[in-house]
Order: sequence, then C-alpha cells, then structure tokens
Amino acid sequence: MELKPSLGHDIAVIKLASPLQFTPSIQPICIPRSDSLNDARACTIKMFGWGAITTDAKTSTDVLQKVTATVLPKDNCTTEYERGIICAIGVTKGTGTCKGDSGGPLVVYVNGIAYAMGVDSTGADPCSSAPSHYTRITSNVDFISSEITSG
Repeated sequence: MELKPSLGHDIAVIKLASPLQFTPSIQPICIPRSDSLNDARACTIKMFGWGAITTDAKTSTDVLQKVTATVLPKDNCTTEYERGIICAIGVTKGTGTCKGDSGGPLVVYVNGIAYAMGVDSTGADPCSSAPSHYTRITSNVDFISSEITSG
C-alpha cells in the first residue's frame, strides 16, 4: 500500500489488481463533480454500513445495513471540522451509523442515479445518538481523479 501525504480528510482510494465483476449487489457509483449535491436535502439520501447494529454489539453484521438519512445544515452540525465534512443523521429516531461503519458511503439519489456524497468518518457513541460525520466527496474530487487516472 502506498500512502500519500495527508490531505486532512479521512479518505483513501484503493487500486484493485483486477477489474471488478459487476453483479446485482456490486455496482459502480457516480462521483459528483461539483458542490451541487451538497445541499441535497430534497433528495433521497441513504447511509450504508457493515458495522455493529447496537452500541453493545461485539461484532459487525454480515448483512449490509442501510437507513434513510437527512443531511443537516452546516449551522446544526456540531463539529469543529472545516467545510470538508457533512453531518447526517438517520431520519427514523435511533437509526444511523455505529462501530464498524467507517468508510461506508453517504449516498444521494438524483433521478434514480446514485452519487457518493460522503464517506463515513466518525459516528456517535452510543450509536445513532447524534449525527455522523462524513468526509465530503466534492472536497476531494481532485485527489480522487488524480489517483484514478494515475493507473
């Protein structure tokens, strides 16, 4: 694994030795090119993860979990992080991310097309008790693009 200097965000690009074989459960996702999706509160937003289902769980789940989420306005995001962070929380009380969900996507659906809006960086303890913090994809598009095109 080749580590690049820190960008100050919790994000990585993994290069695979061989191409993925797409199946109904393995699909590509679009990367947004602008901040237009960052104010996507009117769209369907989902959190995904393989983490624990409850705070006291000792192991992660074998089944991919997803919950409908809402992105919080910047003023409601209690974080000292810069603009590279998105705060989101499950729409249904008591739902959200938990231990082991880090690296999972925050996905926004626009006209049926899935876009990676963020990457789970930190969650609440106990699970789902407060917003989760996601690394904003659009703040890292240049890094992602350079890694993808560098082969």
